[in-house]
Formats: sequence, structure tokens, C-alpha cells
Amino acid sequence: MKGRRMMVLVVILAMWPLSALAQKTPDDAPQPPAVQSTPPPNEDPRLAAARIIEEGGNSTATFFQNTTPTGGPATITHRRSGLTCVFEVQPPRGQLTIYPSPTPQLLGDDVSCTMFNPAGRGFLETLYATRYPTGDLAEHFAGAVGEIRARFGAAEPWVPQVDQSVDPTLPPIRTARFRVIMDGVPSYTRMSIAQVGDWTVMLRFSTPIADAEAGDRAATAEVRRAIMQVRSATAR
Repeated sequence: MKGRRMMVLVVILAMWPLSALAQKTPDDAPQPPAVQSTPPPNEDPRLAAARIIEEGGNSTATFFQNTTPTGGPATITHRRSGLTCVFEVQPPRGQLTIYPSPTPQLLGDDVSCTMFNPAGRGFLETLYATRYPTGDLAEHFAGAVGEIRARFGAAEPWVPQVDQSVDPTLPPIRTARFRVIMDGVPSYTRMSIAQVGDWTVMLRFSTPIADAEAGDRAATAEVRRAIMQVRSATAR
């Protein structure tokens, strides 16, 4: 990925601070909003999605829209790619990021949304949609894996009991899974990536190692959902 983005996310647990939200390269790491409200426990899903968009900053509404269905859950969609982020944990917590672009015309072609559960044994999930001007899927995959290894050092491959990541109805999905130590805590972290037309769709998911099997199944379902949504939106 040309060293442009370090797509390694730090899982959020009760003992881990919100400031550890994500780790990328130092110059473009997403940071928690300067002002982040504390959502009420029973916040209306549509109002929750509006809050997350507002917390993203002035230009966020240009690239993301509130697509929460009647009755929820809070849902936000990237206008260009169709990538849809569903905030199912109550109260909804998350972050939208628009990465810097070399030209104003390309701003909004490199975005992500992060969904997390900071309570108890938590998880951190980020979906990315990017239109890269150069490189192919193999290059982006190798770059992301290299960045995970650089971030964690002794990253041991983790193998699920049942690998459900292959789906012949979807574009090829490349996945890497690791057992790592995050802030002294044994953890599972995963990266999955696929090419959908002009868009590269990527998932990063982390959770405590004790929840790795369940987390892996959830991550597989989530990356499939994201790919299908982008494929449907960009085929119109």
C-alpha cells in the first residue's frame, strides 16, 4: 500500500483507553473526535447515526449519509462506494474517517468507518473503501500483512477451526489472521481484503483471543456483507 496507510487497529477493552482507537502511519492515524458526546443508553438509532456523522467533522456529511432503516440499527453509508456501516451495539459508538487526498477531486475516495464496543470484553471493527490510483490486490494485501507484523513483531498465524471465508458467489477475498499481544493482552486480529470493481474493500477486526472463534465468524459475515453492498451500489 505504498506505506501510505498502516491498517492495524487496536482492540478496545474496558481497560484500554479510547485514545488507542486506531494505529495507522503517524501522519494519518484517525483520532477520536475532539468533542465526542456520551450517547444516552437508549438513543434513537437514526439520531445516533446523525450524531456519528456530525462528530466526523464538517465535510463528513458530503461523503456519508444516514441510511438508518425504520426501527434501526444506526446505519451510515458512504455515498460513492455504497459501503455501509451498521452500529449494532447499544448505545452506538463509532468513528468515520476521510483520509487525505493529493487532489481535492479524489477526496472521499479513501474512507473508513469504525464500530466498537468499549464495554466489558470488547471488539474493534473497521471497514475501509478505497479507490487506489496504483497497485493491485496482491500488493495491497502484502502491504497490510507487513504492517501488521511490523506493528506487533511476534505475530503468530491463527487458524480457525472451520474456515468459512471462501464464497464462490463473491470476488476473491484474501484474509490473514494472527494471534498477537496488545498491551499485554493475548488477542486475535484479522485483515480481509477484496477488489470490487474500482473499489478495494477491507475489514480489520480485533478481539480478545478467548473470543477469537466467534469473532472470526462475525468478521467473515461482515466482510461478505460489505462486499455485496459495494458490488450492488457500484453496479447501478
